[in-house]
Amino acid sequence: MFGIYTSFVMHTHNICFYLQSAMWQSRMELTVDQLREGSETVALQLKVQATKQESLLEGMDIVTDMNTDMIQKTEKLQIFISKIFSLVEQIGYIQQSFYDHFTTYEMIMFYIVVWWSLLSPLVSVW
Repeated sequence: MFGIYTSFVMHTHNICFYLQSAMWQSRMELTVDQLREGSETVALQLKVQATKQESLLEGMDIVTDMNTDMIQKTEKLQIFISKIFSLVEQIGYIQQSFYDHFTTYEMIMFYIVVWWSLLSPLVSVW
């Protein structure tokens, strides 16, 4: 009887082990499937992020080129404005020179006219 009991316990133990193994395998297959799906999702998200980063880098390159172009144009504009200020300054000097000369000529003409008007009666007398 002890042999039958031992055989029964061993058989029951084997059945329980088989059922536990089947449940464990089922859970592991489910877990592996979830990991695979999660990995596929992460891989897809990484591809999307890589695409976005490439677009961002291209945009940054465009902005860098635009900034470089803007800096060059700003330097050219600065040179142009300094030339304009220099030209305006030269025009101011020329204008002041004309003003000084015309003022001098006007004064000379004024004195000539005044002297002429004073001397013309005397000259007509002669």
